Amino acid sequence: MLIFSSADPHCFISHVEVTKVKEYHEEAAKLSGEPTIALLFRRLSSSRLVSIAQIEGRVRGAGCELVLACDMRFAARGSAVFSQMEAAFGLIPGGGAAQSLTRRMGRGRALEVMLSALILERVLAGTPLETQSLYVCARLY
Repeated sequence: MLIFSSADPHCFISHVEVTKVKEYHEEAAKLSGEPTIALLFRRLSSSRLVSIAQIEGRVRGAGCELVLACDMRFAARGSAVFSQMEAAFGLIPGGGAAQSLTRRMGRGRALEVMLSALILERVLAGTPLETQSLYVCARLY
């Protein structure tokens, strides 16, 4: 079992440092043979290890793609914030979010989340946002 959590209650994984993308691609190539983190996420999702994301605070971009690659996702009610904000930079999610969100939310809602750089703000019980966040997470705590 592999559990991802953050020591910072305000930030699970924000995204990547944009100025270091080339360095990240080089490191990914050393690990997987391809200069992309998408392959690492695919390997995580197909691993025999059970992977769990315990989400508190912000998780955006590549961090959200890591969360989507996990087998189970649990979000802290009142503090979890999700976003695929690549569209704000003129990019599309490249780490598997397009496929994962489409499977979980349906094509229309996934496009809205990805193309609008929509931030799913803090998860609140009994709200429409909770329903949308449950598409991404297994359970809220």
